[in-house]
Amino acid sequence: MTPTNSRPPITLLIAEDNDSVRRLVCTVLSEAGFDMLQARDGLEALNVAELHAGRISLLLSDVRMRRLGGVELAEKIQAKWPGVIVILMSANATDLVIANPGWRFVQKPFLPTELVKIVREMLEGPQTAASAEEQGPL
Repeated sequence: MTPTNSRPPITLLIAEDNDSVRRLVCTVLSEAGFDMLQARDGLEALNVAELHAGRISLLLSDVRMRRLGGVELAEKIQAKWPGVIVILMSANATDLVIANPGWRFVQKPFLPTELVKIVREMLEGPQTAASAEEQGPL
């Protein structure tokens, strides 16, 4: 039986220099139904994005990475692909200052369920996310 609600896959680009954090984030978001592209730093993320033939819907990036930080990466990604949604994450609260008001900041550590909720809210927009909350748990 073919599902009636078949949507094209939603691809996320994850840029995180901590291998264990990157693996955990990718596992959690993959299990939530998203397709993953991953990179160890901003430069690798740019290369991954360039080589990817499909659409990238969302960038989830650590703020501080050795080669090209998250803010600079997000600026470069959005300059080339303006529709990409940006979520930046950091364990350092001083990184909360974000260059673009349309971006979202997530403080590490976070619960996997919180991350999935934030990603879905950003992808769906505020009105759709609010409607889903009103419906309650499934």
